[in-house]
Amino acid sequence: MIKLVIFDLDGTLLDVSERYYRSVKNALKKFGFNCSSKPEIMKLKRQNLSGSEIISTLIPADTEDREKIIKKIDKERYRLLHSIEYLDLDKPVEDTCKTLETLKQKGVKMAILTLRDYKEATMQQLENAGLTKFFEKIVLIEPRSGRNHSELKFDYAKNICRELKVKTDECCMVGDSLNEVEAGSKMNAFTVGVTCGLTGENALVQKCNKVISSLQEILDII
Repeated sequence: MIKLVIFDLDGTLLDVSERYYRSVKNALKKFGFNCSSKPEIMKLKRQNLSGSEIISTLIPADTEDREKIIKKIDKERYRLLHSIEYLDLDKPVEDTCKTLETLKQKGVKMAILTLRDYKEATMQQLENAGLTKFFEKIVLIEPRSGRNHSELKFDYAKNICRELKVKTDECCMVGDSLNEVEAGSKMNAFTVGVTCGLTGENALVQKCNKVISSLQEILDII
C-alpha cells in the first residue's frame, strides 16, 4: 500500500516547457543564431537529447570554432534556464491541484524533492500556484553540487521516508526524468514516469513501474 508520494517539481507538477524553450531560443539569439519552433525543440528534448546536443543541431557545420560556440551557448542556456527571472514562465500542470487534493483526502502523505536553485523564490512560486498546502515536506537540492543527480535523490528520498515514518517500499516516486526512476528503484519504491515533462516515453517505459501521460492518472494507481 502506498503511504507516501514523492513528486519531482519541474515537468511533473509544473509545466516548464516554455522556460526550457526560451532558454534555448535566447541563448542562441545572444550568439547570433536562430532557433526552431517550440514544438520542434520539445520534440528533440523528449528524444532525450542534452541541451548541447539540441544546440548542435541548430549550428551550421561550417561555423568557425563550432564546438567552442556550442559550449558557450549551452552555458548561457543553462544559466537562463535556472535563473530566477525565468521562473515566472512556469505554470502548474493541468489538474495538479485537483489531483493533489484527492490524494490528500485519501490520507496519502506527499513531498516534493527537486533540483532547484533559489529556495525562497521557489517557495513563493509554489505558494502562488496554491501547491504548498498539500505537502508535508518540500526539499530543494542544489543542482550543481557535483554529485550524480539520481544518487542525490536517492539519499534525500530515503531521508524523507525516515522523517515521515514511511517504509521505502510504501513510497511512490513520481517524475519526468530518469533521476526519480533510478532513485526510486534503488530504494524499492514504486516508480511512475510522467510523459508531460521533458523526457520521452521510450526512455521512461523501460525503467518505470508505470508510465502516465497526465498527472491525474496517478489516482488510478494509489
